[in-house]
Amino acid sequence: MTDKLTVLVDNIAEEPFESEHGFSLLIEWKGKRILFDTAQHDSLFHNAAELGVSLENLDALILSHGHYDHGGNLAGILERNPRMPFYAHPQCLQDRYSRHGKDDVRRVSLSEKDRAAVLALPGDLYIPCSGATEVFPGLWISGSIPRIYDDEDTGGAFYLEKEAVHPDLIPDDMSIWVDHGEDLSLICGCCHSGLRNTVDYIRQLSGGKAVRMILGGYHLKHAGENRISRTIEFINRNRIQKIVPAHCTGKTAMERFANELDGDVTLSRVGLKVALS
Repeated sequence: MTDKLTVLVDNIAEEPFESEHGFSLLIEWKGKRILFDTAQHDSLFHNAAELGVSLENLDALILSHGHYDHGGNLAGILERNPRMPFYAHPQCLQDRYSRHGKDDVRRVSLSEKDRAAVLALPGDLYIPCSGATEVFPGLWISGSIPRIYDDEDTGGAFYLEKEAVHPDLIPDDMSIWVDHGEDLSLICGCCHSGLRNTVDYIRQLSGGKAVRMILGGYHLKHAGENRISRTIEFINRNRIQKIVPAHCTGKTAMERFANELDGDVTLSRVGLKVALS
């Protein structure tokens, strides 16, 4: 496989790899090496070493959104790649919190160390992407994704402050698509915008091309049965050939995907390689 995706960090791993609640993916496309998200802990560096993947001399780093489990090693990766362009939504650095109970509010934004590393980047290396952006020929970042389907929520009780007053709609959530010519592959980080919203928007941006494959987190962990059912119907109706659910998709959604989707379903895990050709 020349053009391929390699899962570096995910919630599922077998020895000698390490798992964690986080996500990181190496994209190899037309001779370029792009890191998509940087997970949370040191599993990124351990797993990369086990896979023989160098985290130096990268051609680009793309951040799906500003949560700790997707940007936890930004400082370390930026230090290893001092002239690498960094692509992210301009709102990825804001403070954000998640409420798990009445009195249980946790900070889920990027760490101060990682945020400082981004702010210290030279202006020509920090490339904010609020709209669709072509990183390399055929490889695009979505920018902000319109929320059309009413039931596609962000997947949790997210807020902009500790007091949990203003909901965080996570407008910085972005996905990547790869244009194969006749059709597309879609790569999601957490898909807080909703899978149906994301697919429809990517198809709109690409002139209506079909989506061949989707890999990534779909954030259906807290979704009800009806939303999961509508997602399955949508995937089957769009004849998406390959689904690789990862990270925050959730056990229930993964099990239903395996049993009810018409296309090929492969559960993501650390070390998985998926062809992009």
